Amino acid sequence: MSGGSMNYLYRKLLWESDFEDSTELRKEFRMHLVVVAAALKAIEWVDSGDMSPGDEDEAIAVVLGSTSRGQKMRDAGYTRRPTLREMIEDEQPEQDLLEALKDAADAIEHWGAYVPDYFQSKHDLQADIDRARDAIAKVEGRP
Repeated sequence: MSGGSMNYLYRKLLWESDFEDSTELRKEFRMHLVVVAAALKAIEWVDSGDMSPGDEDEAIAVVLGSTSRGQKMRDAGYTRRPTLREMIEDEQPEQDLLEALKDAADAIEHWGAYVPDYFQSKHDLQADIDRARDAIAKVEGRP
C-alpha cells in the first residue's frame, strides 16, 4: 500500500501550526510541532508500506524524550540528549553544551527537510541553522 494511510495528517499539522511566534516559548512549541509532524510522517509512511516497520521508532522517541513514556523508551534502549540542567551540572558543561548545539543544528537540518519549502522560507529555517553553526565555529575558534 502506498499513500496517505493517515490522510497526510503530518501535513495538516504543519499547515495549521502557522501561528504567531512572538515569544520564545511559542517558537519552541512550534518547533516541537514540527518534530511531532516528522514522527507522524514516519508513522504514516511505515503504515502505508513506504518505509519498513521500525523506521519510525527514532522519530517517535525524539518526540517522547521528555515524557514518562520517553523514559520507558530510554530504558528499552533508546537514547536521548541530556537536559540543559544535566549539562550544567556535569563536570564538562561547555563541551556538553557544544555537543548539544551541534546535535541541535544537525537535528534542525535533518527534520527541517520534512517541512514544506513554504514554511522553511517563511520562518527562515536556514538562518537558524546557520546561526547555530556560526556559534559552534566561534566556540571552536574557527572563522
